Amino acid sequence: MFSVIRFFIFLGLLTSFAFGASVRSQVSLLEASADIKLKSQKIAVAYLTFCANPKKFLTKKNEVIRILNELDSDFEMIDRSTKEAQSSKTLELLRRARGEIKIFTEEMKISKISEQNHQEILSNSDIMLQGAIEIEKMLDFELLSEEAKTVIEMKNVSFLIEKALKYYLALRLQSETKANQKHLNDTIKEVESALEILNEYNYAVKNYLILTKLMTDWKTLKQFYTQKELQELENIILLTAQEVQSSALLLEKNHSKEQ
Repeated sequence: MFSVIRFFIFLGLLTSFAFGASVRSQVSLLEASADIKLKSQKIAVAYLTFCANPKKFLTKKNEVIRILNELDSDFEMIDRSTKEAQSSKTLELLRRARGEIKIFTEEMKISKISEQNHQEILSNSDIMLQGAIEIEKMLDFELLSEEAKTVIEMKNVSFLIEKALKYYLALRLQSETKANQKHLNDTIKEVESALEILNEYNYAVKNYLILTKLMTDWKTLKQFYTQKELQELENIILLTAQEVQSSALLLEKNHSKEQ
């Protein structure tokens, strides 16, 4: 009888451990895919920045190479956390897109910047974005704790802020103007919805102040994006976007530490 009881206790512990490991894997995969989403947009923003301002060519080229190298840890996390056939195929696609961007970047010269160049980069960064979204679709968001969900939502805000900046810069370069204006407008709505979700969470005073600054600066940035006469103030917009992004990343960092 005692052996039977011990067996069921052991079985219960094993099930609990397996579930815990499963949840940890879900969190790791969601965080890795969120990081890839953000970095895919940062790559595009860096390219569009030096296309618009060739003086920043070398700085932004090095930034792209740094981001591409950082992706290794995200890919390794996905590889460790799941062996699903579909995720392996998606990971292969992500690595291929990263490889193409890296080769293109290392060979790129300032004299060869063109509309075709940045369209090719945008296309590959979008492949990376879609790959990360495919990884997310395989996961069960409901398994996460409320705190973990909030961290993922914070990462989503950082991603959307960078995505909006990407479409603004593409718009400034007169690249597919109507499409990019629509994409920018749609992304602004996504940011608004994401911030509403973050606003529902109970924060420590320090983090609440960061959230307040984030939302205030976002309102300013939104005005720049939506008012045509203000869209010309590119340097101010870049600085404001940087402030918004810094607040979003700081909020995420502080919240993650408290978990």
